[in-house]
Amino acid sequence: MKRNLLSLTAIATAAMAFGQAQIVMNNAAGPIYMVFNNPVVADATNQTWLVIDHAQTNGITLNTPALPGGVRSEDEFNMIRWRIAAALGAYTIPYNSPLPAAPGTNIPFTYDKTSAGTGVGSVVFSSYNYGTAAAPANNYLYRPSDVTHVSDDPTGASVSSGAPYAVDRFWIVDTKAAGFAYGTNPNATLSFTSLDAEITGGNSITAATTLAAQRFNNVIDHWGDVFYPSSNWILGVTPGTHIVNSVADISAEHYRSWTLSDLNNPLPVELTTFDGSCNESKVVLKCTTASEINNSHFDVEKSDNGIDWTVVGTVNGAGNSQETINYNLVDANDGNMAYYRLKQVDTDGGISYSTVITAGCDVADGTELVSVWDNGAEVQLMVSSTVEGVYDVTLMDTHSKALTTVRNQTINKGITYLTIPKSGIATGMYMVRMHNQTEQFSRKVVLN
Repeated sequence: MKRNLLSLTAIATAAMAFGQAQIVMNNAAGPIYMVFNNPVVADATNQTWLVIDHAQTNGITLNTPALPGGVRSEDEFNMIRWRIAAALGAYTIPYNSPLPAAPGTNIPFTYDKTSAGTGVGSVVFSSYNYGTAAAPANNYLYRPSDVTHVSDDPTGASVSSGAPYAVDRFWIVDTKAAGFAYGTNPNATLSFTSLDAEITGGNSITAATTLAAQRFNNVIDHWGDVFYPSSNWILGVTPGTHIVNSVADISAEHYRSWTLSDLNNPLPVELTTFDGSCNESKVVLKCTTASEINNSHFDVEKSDNGIDWTVVGTVNGAGNSQETINYNLVDANDGNMAYYRLKQVDTDGGISYSTVITAGCDVADGTELVSVWDNGAEVQLMVSSTVEGVYDVTLMDTHSKALTTVRNQTINKGITYLTIPKSGIATGMYMVRMHNQTEQFSRKVVLN
């Protein structure tokens, strides 16, 4: 295997302020790019590597992130190896588009490492689009080397190629590269930026389509075995881009090859109700379908944190039906408050997911402000409730001064997501308060 090696310790262009070399791309006076230009076709035996041989998050940066500039890797095997080891933090690759249709557009990718993993491993990154493949781009023709097909998306749609339902770009996030592997994968949160220009002719999605991140499980040859319901889709700050962030890359579910695909294909089952109640210290889950097409079964999944899911039961579907059908399942494990969702499985193996609900026997009916975070464009809240309600939501500074209020927000049974604009508000610590005439809930949030 031939490796064209770029070592940060050898070609650093900036200071040693932290005792480690940095590459700082000074694009303030005009665009500056680091272009991977392998003299032969990049493949498994002809690789080009940029090595960042330390764990500082500023190993490679743009001097002015808002201006054009950055890294153009544009091949699976034009790779950046970052020796992060046990360190934690947000590691951003300042990718930049080479497309004539969007010249110089920045499309950064962030790997926010939240647990150490084991060993002194590196994370290997690359990203590329259809390159010389003629548009409309069939992404089967340039799929990553570990990907066997592109014929399903997170909702289970089956298509001849992934082009109609996915952007024309792949990302590689490899924690198991030979010689640099972690023993146990780290946990991380991922943020993807992709171009509207990489949704080419022949695609069913458009620049307005809500997208979700998805990785390919090369053990079972499936894209759709894990869903990322907590991720956010937002139009990018940079015109012509879109962002999927808050993607929880859990250690046990990590694989190397990723893309962005359609989140909202129609479900093959018309689910009219899904709720839970307590009966003799056990949670009873009930759902009703108005129609079913090729419905094999439902897996009932449970989570304590809304991220990690376990199957607690399976209910056979009706196959094809135009009648109302009621389903029941008892979670006999315990009656503690938890999140539940239905994983609907087609007869051909396609899958889709219901909305997430909460149910349990250990707390009284009520509402909880579960989590608040900065998703990049706005402040997002996740609210869990066993009852419906209407609340005002206020963003306050540390002196309890109200900065922004969003009024008359409806809270549904189950999980509700709310947003607060943060435009013009400085970085720092703030408080979010959700309140009405009878109740109020508060949580701290750090704005970046």
